[in-house]
Amino acid sequence: KELEREVETKLRNLDLKKNIAEVLEKNEKMSSNQQKRRLKENLEIQKTKRKWSIKQKLENMKKKLENRPFLFERVSMDTAKFTANKAFRKALEDAGIDASLINDISQFDDDSLMQYDL
Repeated sequence: KELEREVETKLRNLDLKKNIAEVLEKNEKMSSNQQKRRLKENLEIQKTKRKWSIKQKLENMKKKLENRPFLFERVSMDTAKFTANKAFRKALEDAGIDASLINDISQFDDDSLMQYDL
């Protein structure tokens, strides 16, 4: 009878060890599955953030383009500015005023203009 008891306890112990090993293996599988799921969730979150960021950048670009004048409008504005500057320089020249003096004066504030007798 003692031998039977010993055999039974050893068998139980073996079964317990197998059960423990199986439980540990299942836990490892579950934790690795959880890690995989978390990684997938994080990737999805990052993907969503990237999409949103790209969408925002595209919208900003569209707004800039919509508010920006067309090329022919910019050329017209530049031509008008150049023509106005040319006419102003010509008027100064006709009045006998040196254009470099005007350039120098335009760089100063109102207080420093007092030194010039205009």
